[in-house]
Amino acid sequence: GALAAVAAALLVAGAFRSTLPHGQSAYPIRRLFPEEAEGCASRGFVAIVGAGPAGLATAARLQQARVPFVVFEREVTAGHSWRTRYPRLHLHTVGASSQLPGWPFPDHFPEYVSASDLAAYYDGYARTVLAPHVRYNATVTSAKPAADGKGWSLRVSIRTGDGAVQWRRYEAAALVVATGQEGAPVIPPIEGRESFEGESMHSAAWRGGAKYAGKKALVVGFGNSGAEVALDLWEQGAAGVTVTARSPIHVLPRWLFSLYPHGMRSLLYFERFLAPIWLSDAVGGLLQRLLYSDLPSAGLQLSRAGVKSELLRHHRAPLLDIGTIELVRRGEISVEGRRLARLTRRGALLCETTTPADGAEGTAEVCEEAPYDLVVFATGYSKASAAAPHARFLPADLLPRLASAWGQIESGREVAPALWFAGFSDIVGRLAEINWEAAAIAKAIAKDHVEPQPAAAPARSYASLHRAAWTPAVCDEPAREGERVEAGERGGS
Repeated sequence: GALAAVAAALLVAGAFRSTLPHGQSAYPIRRLFPEEAEGCASRGFVAIVGAGPAGLATAARLQQARVPFVVFEREVTAGHSWRTRYPRLHLHTVGASSQLPGWPFPDHFPEYVSASDLAAYYDGYARTVLAPHVRYNATVTSAKPAADGKGWSLRVSIRTGDGAVQWRRYEAAALVVATGQEGAPVIPPIEGRESFEGESMHSAAWRGGAKYAGKKALVVGFGNSGAEVALDLWEQGAAGVTVTARSPIHVLPRWLFSLYPHGMRSLLYFERFLAPIWLSDAVGGLLQRLLYSDLPSAGLQLSRAGVKSELLRHHRAPLLDIGTIELVRRGEISVEGRRLARLTRRGALLCETTTPADGAEGTAEVCEEAPYDLVVFATGYSKASAAAPHARFLPADLLPRLASAWGQIESGREVAPALWFAGFSDIVGRLAEINWEAAAIAKAIAKDHVEPQPAAAPARSYASLHRAAWTPAVCDEPAREGERVEAGERGGS
């Protein structure tokens, strides 16, 4: 009797616990796909290039719709880029708007998730929820429309454990590009970098400020990356931190996104899809004036252009303040408005154009050398379409036709026959938008391109789940003369 009571109590507790948001489902997730079709002409699946958050979310939505898919990832783990970030980096959006479909963040994750936690979450999601359908060490080197105009033909290189490269060809009914849009890091052509005796780098190479304690640092650029690098340096004890900010900026507080679980989700949806541009610009401008009107006295000029207009037309995101602005107000992070003319052996030459005080005609350039041990260029990434990751495998003649009227690639819609992009929009937060885009992509593909598979009986074990996993038709294809893929080379995923 006592044992029965204990067992009953455990069953009740387990049933209750399974309803709580502990970060993963308490039950196996069925893979509802048939056995592999014969021949390379089979096109009953979707190819997804990239196993970052956009690729994983799209795959999950396709799985929920019972549409076969394969994710090609060039690295050994999903979400690999998050593993190489600096320790201080955290999301600017809260967990409720940033997690992947059907798999809440674990309870111990903070409100703003760290890069290392996010990397582990993405890889765990791929290996648990999507396990049989992700191909690692797989670089898409070519993706072309099929000869008959129906679907896509992909050429993929796969690095094996012994370092060899195998080539495969896949025929897919639809293609989703989830590689991210950032091209190569851009450092402006500044004279003197070779002779500078300190250290200089792009913010993409930033790995934390601990080694620069007691050093004087100059951060060139004051967007989100520049502001976070400057804050990291200050927190780690740099002797002096200066940021250059010659252009007007938009600033909004990060805490706005903490309202997401409390009705903010509907507001974000309204802002993204329903609000007219003029209204969004007006609200953003009002918030900026209320919260940051004192910044010009600290050397930061506020932009009068609309926040949403800048995002749509120039893909310029506002600075989401995580504490850097208060340090600027207190003078603990200095703002430099003069032009960086060149680097010297021990610092930087800063110049400004002046006019005579007596009102006489003409101008003069006044320069001053300032000592620095470190220069970090937070100067963004190439926006040229030919420099984007997807330009490495999509046809060159297709690239100019992908952009919208605003000059940007629109995520979540069919931009060419059977071609979608995911993770390229960032109007109200990229991770929030990825979930909307993934759902729209899966719905469109299931409706017009790939017939969903019928439901099957529940699996009895994880082993049966993997045995039932669907695999696409694939053909071996020999390497072409002079063709090779290096490990670590930037590829198509």
